[in-house]
Amino acid sequence: MLPLSPEAIDFGTRCSQHAAATPDRPAVILADDTGAETILTWRELDSQSKQLATLLRREGVGLDSVLAIALPTCLQHYALSIAGWRLGACILPLNPDLPLLERQAILDVVQRWRRLTLIAPWSVPGVAQIGSDRLEHLADIAPYPSKEVIPLPGKAIASGGSTGLPKIIVDPKPWAHVPGKWGALSRVGLREAQTQLVVGSLYHNVGFFLSHVGLFEGHTLVVPRRFNAALAADLIERHSVQFAGFLPIMLQRIAKLPDIEKRDFSSFEGLYHSGGACPEWVKRLWLTKVAPNKMWELYGSTEECGLVMANGEEWLERPRSVGRPYHAEVTVLDDEKRPVPPGTVGEIHMRNTVEATALGEHWPQDPGFQYVGAPTAKHTDGDFTSVGDLGSLDSEGYLSLADRRVDLIKSGGINIYPVEIESALSAHPAVQDIVVFGVPDPEWGQRVHALVRPTAWPTTLTADELDSFCRERLTAYKAPKTYEFCQVFPRDNSGKIRRSALRSERMSGVFPGELLRPTGRAARHNT
Repeated sequence: MLPLSPEAIDFGTRCSQHAAATPDRPAVILADDTGAETILTWRELDSQSKQLATLLRREGVGLDSVLAIALPTCLQHYALSIAGWRLGACILPLNPDLPLLERQAILDVVQRWRRLTLIAPWSVPGVAQIGSDRLEHLADIAPYPSKEVIPLPGKAIASGGSTGLPKIIVDPKPWAHVPGKWGALSRVGLREAQTQLVVGSLYHNVGFFLSHVGLFEGHTLVVPRRFNAALAADLIERHSVQFAGFLPIMLQRIAKLPDIEKRDFSSFEGLYHSGGACPEWVKRLWLTKVAPNKMWELYGSTEECGLVMANGEEWLERPRSVGRPYHAEVTVLDDEKRPVPPGTVGEIHMRNTVEATALGEHWPQDPGFQYVGAPTAKHTDGDFTSVGDLGSLDSEGYLSLADRRVDLIKSGGINIYPVEIESALSAHPAVQDIVVFGVPDPEWGQRVHALVRPTAWPTTLTADELDSFCRERLTAYKAPKTYEFCQVFPRDNSGKIRRSALRSERMSGVFPGELLRPTGRAARHNT
């Protein structure tokens, strides 16, 4: 077992401590789509998690188990996770909407690794399962006796990653922590007893982890069942939210609310975004709503091979930058693994330099995240690690991102970065959402293609209007040659989107939305 600080507390014990200190204070406030709220107090969370632990133990859940929770965002999700940790199990949150083949592939990977118990809305032959009906009737179940149990590991996340092959990313550290010491999260404003807005789905690493870090620190979690921009803004104001982590698309959707100028977000003590590039216009708007020294950008990876961060004050001085390394080193290399000059785009490689990672602290001699199933897509250069992103460093060590290597578009021999085009076109008032990727083109090899969700449907927006808007902001060759308009946009509940899947769908010439081409000059590559 890895060394453990004597001040570290397991998550089950920590829950009981909060229940004893403030039994009637809300631990989780769940908001439905109408804004109606259901409250779970600390007393109730502690009691339910102990009763569920008894139920799980009867089903064989223990130190060698994986408890896979494939439930939508709900109060039970939190109680079940803590119940599993009370028994020493590793918790694996799963998307309840996984298609049959994908979920079976993931479960096969888990079963080859450890004993599996599944809680899900679907039945899987040969897998030990606990039905939702049994979770509802706890009155006659005695609470599991309180004792210190430290899972090793305590958390795993399912991922198809850039390879598209199922794998499990495992955090191998002992699942216990020292209160108040969360590395970068403490730096960006995480404190004890805050009110935290949880906008990420619980099967997503950030939403799941931030939730339980918050509960560990005695937060009141305000949790919408599904992300809705207007509801999120309402909840921030209604509960004077102090801390939250967002994906950029969520910030963008809130920024497009018609009454955004009137919204009061001044209660934030810490707000950060990660998981992709944030359009400049979105960032500037949010920095009028939240104090620049309280808004942060984090750049890293699920594997925690390094972290770069910047607050709003730094960003205002360098709008293209995501910051400087935090207890890490960053180098940018060319295809031959040679360092590139400042300002030159190459592949980003990082390594941690001290015992600190993106969402916590390294334990001494931490072996790093482990993979079960498909091999990692990481590329290493010595002890530096790459997760496939492209970017550049300036002379002062500030990092700017270009794009994912797999998303790079090569059109007519020129490198084009989709995120730059998305940032420009997302500012159009008639664009609700957009994703840009390359599709095969007989003349240019690849052409820039934009999938657009207009703010209104049917729409009066045209490809020519978007073409002009783009060319006013970017070099002409970056303007999309084709646009596809759709009413339903293919993001998951966490706001994530896979360009590779969209690109593959269109490789055969099938475009599910309305395909439009700008007229005239758009047919030429760089004029």
